[in-house]
Amino acid sequence: MFKSNHINLAVNASGSAGKVSNPAKEAANDSQPIVISNKEFLGTVFNSPSDALGCWVTSYDVKPQNSGPEHWTGHFIHANSCPEMEGSNNYFSTSLFNRNQYPLRRQISCAEAMYCVVLDDLKETPLKPSWSLETSLNNHQLGFILQEPIRDMDQAKRLLTEIGRKSLVNGNDKSGNNPIRYVRLPVGSNTKYDKPFKHVLHKWNPTAKYTLSELITALKLDEKFILTGSRGTKDVFEGLVLGNDIADLTRQILQSEHYYEPLLKLTSHLIALGNQPKSVIAQAQGIMEAIEPKPADWHVYYNKIPSMVSGAYAKYSSIGTNEKPTLEWLQEYFKDYNYSDEAPVATNFVIDGFLSDEIFAIAGAPGTGKSSMLFQLAMAAAHLCPTDYELKPILRRKVVYLTEDARQAENIIYAMKKWGGVTATSEEMHDWFSVIEVRRIKPEYLEAFIEWKVSEKTVIQEGENGRKVGVPPLIVFDTAAATFDLENESDNSEVSDAISHVKHACSTNNTPLWIVAHNSKAQRNDTEDIQIRGASAWTGDVHGTAYIFAEPGLPSRYMRLRKRRFEAEFEELEFATETHSIMVQHALGHMVDKSYRVGYCKRSSVEERQLKQQIAKDTAAKEKMRGMHEQIIKQVALLLSEGAKKVSKRSIHPGVTGQSKVINEQIDYLVSTGQLNKHSDGKFSIEFTPNDVKDTEWP
Repeated sequence: MFKSNHINLAVNASGSAGKVSNPAKEAANDSQPIVISNKEFLGTVFNSPSDALGCWVTSYDVKPQNSGPEHWTGHFIHANSCPEMEGSNNYFSTSLFNRNQYPLRRQISCAEAMYCVVLDDLKETPLKPSWSLETSLNNHQLGFILQEPIRDMDQAKRLLTEIGRKSLVNGNDKSGNNPIRYVRLPVGSNTKYDKPFKHVLHKWNPTAKYTLSELITALKLDEKFILTGSRGTKDVFEGLVLGNDIADLTRQILQSEHYYEPLLKLTSHLIALGNQPKSVIAQAQGIMEAIEPKPADWHVYYNKIPSMVSGAYAKYSSIGTNEKPTLEWLQEYFKDYNYSDEAPVATNFVIDGFLSDEIFAIAGAPGTGKSSMLFQLAMAAAHLCPTDYELKPILRRKVVYLTEDARQAENIIYAMKKWGGVTATSEEMHDWFSVIEVRRIKPEYLEAFIEWKVSEKTVIQEGENGRKVGVPPLIVFDTAAATFDLENESDNSEVSDAISHVKHACSTNNTPLWIVAHNSKAQRNDTEDIQIRGASAWTGDVHGTAYIFAEPGLPSRYMRLRKRRFEAEFEELEFATETHSIMVQHALGHMVDKSYRVGYCKRSSVEERQLKQQIAKDTAAKEKMRGMHEQIIKQVALLLSEGAKKVSKRSIHPGVTGQSKVINEQIDYLVSTGQLNKHSDGKFSIEFTPNDVKDTEWP
């Protein structure tokens, strides 16, 4: 389907080219760097574009780690007018843009086509790069010009997503891994260091152009996903074993450039070479211990090393052989659980008797007040509630609440302190309740995030006889769609893989996690058929599920347990709210009225809810009949005031809303209660004037 007329790759059965390119070694052998202007470079990469198409570039002098949005905005230029500023950080976007787009911005919607793919710091590649640019000492960006530009931006995004999954691009790149990402120009400098590093172009092979098929084959990418958008099971270790330079991975870790990916590659590579887990753990931890100074997140990745090694050992310890697994492999992969068969173990709860300290998926339809209800429960878990609150648990936990709307969280906290009986100081609130505005992130990074927060937020609580216990924090992902970076939330294998990451971190540390999700359909049959939207793994792979829903005719919201692995004291909560308002200052300086809603959760049951619903139905039906009675009396009074002595049932109907049969039944009811007079001829009258009607109290 994709055939190149520019270069013939000798690809062997394993999918790699016959000759492997090593940029670092080739750069060391280069006697002289290649000199080319940015203008000439862009004109060649983009194949001398027409006047309607142009490049997007940016340039700044500050250190990249200190850069802000204003440095990355950039501007549209023609390829032939690119500036040459040797001392600046100079970047270009890998796509061309159409100047006729309005408004014209560096956005995918304005992009015409992607013309090249750029890989970061790849030590060996089966492809001969179109260019190799050293952007810092021994770090190279390798560019591959596409034979045919990719005009389908969705396909381009999938290609780069797959490349990112293989760790072939820099995950810390502020411009993102997408078809309009920024990459460095040949003329420029990297000002990250105190002494700026001047870019060095070691290879310039503009005739080396590649089809999409050649890139997929040589880089061992998932062709089905790139072409169609669907994939099989994701493998976090895929592509991490071969082609890695141990010395360079060690350098990346020691220089604190990034930790997770080089640690994962290093441990996988060492295991694949035949090293035993204990030895690999010691080597990796030794490298981490040598880092000085240690950054704030150092311990998060240090603590992840054993789990990385365990996963790599299970995956790679017998690579390339058909032998049975070794005894050490079996011992590492299948560990005995040290259970107790004598002393009963109490269940630890987040909300006593209702929600245990496990992973719960909590779902509800949009607009049912999920966040408001769960926020109030999470505050109770942190004892940020009235002292006599019935749901205040025994164990006090710190809370880490990831929300897609931090402003809503701020409003709820303010309302609870103002009207909800919360008396904690601002310092105590921030110490015990953290709010983080969430961004979609890879599940393996969420696993690291949980481990970090557990190490940072676990508190010691003293019980009877001076016994002390560590209480891990409650972590809330509100919502799953805003937190997990997934290609398809309906893909069971992908969702299951994502949950396995957070489950590992939570189970290891006994950390409760609430994953907030949406329903797939409206509530029916008393919550029994509610399902979480997306893959069934959202329900099947967690420890428990609960559902938040509204009942017709009732103002409260309800939360009911479904799946769980413990005996609950009660299965349902009622969430009642009240509204308050206060005058606040507008951004322009004038005062405006702002409303706040405060909620309270309390124990409930199916029977209590159904009783309230029946009472509400009865009350609504009674109110409806009272309205009909009033209409009947008013219609009779109106007809009498117009000169009639008596009125028939038929003449009453035009002034009353409802079915004829029901109207007739209610006319008879009013006769039976003495509110209407019925004469021998079957007609009706009343004994008061129309002016009395509006003041009459109807039963």
